[in-house]
Amino acid sequence: MDNHTHNDAVITASALSKYQECHRKYKYAHIELLDVNDDFANRLIGHSYHRCLDRAYNLLDFEDIILELRDTIPFPSENKSTSILRGMLSARFALEASRFLPWEKIIECEKELTLPIDDDVIWAGKIDRIVENPNGLWIMDTKLRNGRYQMLREIYENSVQLVMYTIMARHHGYNVMGYVVDCCRIPILKETKDWPSYVTKIHDDITSRPETYFSRFVYPVDTKLVEKVFNNVRYWTNQIKHDAEFVQNFSACVNYQWGTKCPYYGICHENVDISTFSKKEKSHTELETI
Repeated sequence: MDNHTHNDAVITASALSKYQECHRKYKYAHIELLDVNDDFANRLIGHSYHRCLDRAYNLLDFEDIILELRDTIPFPSENKSTSILRGMLSARFALEASRFLPWEKIIECEKELTLPIDDDVIWAGKIDRIVENPNGLWIMDTKLRNGRYQMLREIYENSVQLVMYTIMARHHGYNVMGYVVDCCRIPILKETKDWPSYVTKIHDDITSRPETYFSRFVYPVDTKLVEKVFNNVRYWTNQIKHDAEFVQNFSACVNYQWGTKCPYYGICHENVDISTFSKKEKSHTELETI
């Protein structure tokens, strides 16, 4: 980690995305620290999937990890979320030998890094994995998706998060060649209340047609893109640093495509008392050491 004080502004890719979407949303999430459970089910599966992969790649059994997660994450019992998680993980590890070449060595898992952006602004992030193969070091980032993979290559090609990961990694001495996006689609199968059979159903569907669930996209470092993204990040972090009003973006209040509202909609439109929200202990709950 770079040395920094608690007075430094810590910015992450998700925080910057919130600010670009709506300045007020950023304020509620990262200054007021209001806690909301937006898209809770999918975030829970995603968070748990990442943690299980991290532990499994460190030679621990994923079954034990799911039991451990039940004590720290609100899985009340066997349910749809735990069944999806079990089915996805068992299928992934069953396919691991054929999906990943044996010469791919894992150097780091869930590595937290920081990068000074300005005198008192720190960019922070947690890299899923840094791997080594005969072509050098690569950042490996796992993405879970509900949909298929149309347009994903173009989306990740200019990803601020992933380009900044390469910059941070190089800043800390990892001479990475670029980043690899490891995509996994969340199964959407008709559920049954017989959860063990539902796990088997998910496992069998994934292993029988892995090409519909897994995909990898490789992005070598592009020097011009790196410079462009870094300058863009410096511009936006400077905007956040000097923003005194955090003006609301009304077009971001409702996502008409998905029929969902901003998690802070009630505060802005329905006079919900801000004091009714619980507070997070820190702004970036995904980071442990910052």
